[in-house]
Amino acid sequence: FPPQAGGPATYAVALANALHTQGDEVRILSLNPDGDTTKTRNVHHVTRRNMLRYIEYFFMLWKRAVGADLIYAMGPVNAGLPAMIVAKLRRKKFIVKVVGDYAWEQGTQRFGVLDGIDAFQGKSTYRFQVRIFKWIESFVVRHADHVIVPSQYLKKIVTGWGAWEKHISVVYNSVEIPQEVERRAQGDPDAFTLISVARLVPWKGMHMLIDVVHALQEEYSNIRLNIVGDGPIFADLKRKTEELKLTETVQLLGSLPREETLSHIASADCFILNSGYEGLSHVLLEAMMLGTYVLASDKGGNPELISMANSGRIFAYNDHASLKATIREMIVHKDSLTYPDSDFHKTFAFDHMIAQTRKTLQDVCNS
Repeated sequence: FPPQAGGPATYAVALANALHTQGDEVRILSLNPDGDTTKTRNVHHVTRRNMLRYIEYFFMLWKRAVGADLIYAMGPVNAGLPAMIVAKLRRKKFIVKVVGDYAWEQGTQRFGVLDGIDAFQGKSTYRFQVRIFKWIESFVVRHADHVIVPSQYLKKIVTGWGAWEKHISVVYNSVEIPQEVERRAQGDPDAFTLISVARLVPWKGMHMLIDVVHALQEEYSNIRLNIVGDGPIFADLKRKTEELKLTETVQLLGSLPREETLSHIASADCFILNSGYEGLSHVLLEAMMLGTYVLASDKGGNPELISMANSGRIFAYNDHASLKATIREMIVHKDSLTYPDSDFHKTFAFDHMIAQTRKTLQDVCNS
């Protein structure tokens, strides 16, 4: 939930506001004690910052679930497990949204997991904490009345956790682009600008992206790379740009407000996402909606989105040769690139996503 950045936080506010306008009563319970209560109404936050916040959250749920038709959890672990327990005890319908694999993410960041997400699904020889997270994910989706995912790729993942396929709905993400951002002119005509936006964690492939831009400088002296985002490897990336003498070529812009981020994307010649995992990338979709050409790795929901758009190019994740060749090919053919058509924009329109989500919630309530 805001002020946290990213697609899930944006989605939570947008959905709540849209449902409010259609006459639904929405009560938001957030595990973030610093949540921004100005974004939507009827928001309740925990006050504690340690593990006791989960107990506080449970009792907040218990109290405010009275009179509710259903409980919709934005994730199967931190939000989902307490919500599932309260829903069962209160005899309420329970829906969970799964936008990624929390067990894998925590495993790679904290517990030494080196496997990619696909290999991770079929293995159990991990540390106890990781196995607990995997068990919770599986337990929650198996006991949910319904699961919402943003891509066919994630539907396959969640089915592997044991959820019934008929209880899983794919509701594609959508984005709302402010009109003033859409009308912004493209970037500096004297430079070819790439932009990447992501939380700066190892599987986002920023180290390799910088290496490739460094290599391409020999052919394209005017190439530039802007990286928007913050995270654990920010200092490492900054050190790398200094060591490679790329401080004028690669700009680490840090975390920016959404409107400013969208302006950078709209002004770039190309958006690039070298990620080892994406359920369905919110920022990749934003770039497409803004009319910025996209390059994306062959992982997660990226190929699905590129295929639906009939636009953009796919490269092998974190593969120097593949990434370099794809960027070069895009630069060479920049005057003949294709972009998403009106049907794609309709599929991922905000109103379409809201209508599908609301229908799913109603169907579960009435089942």
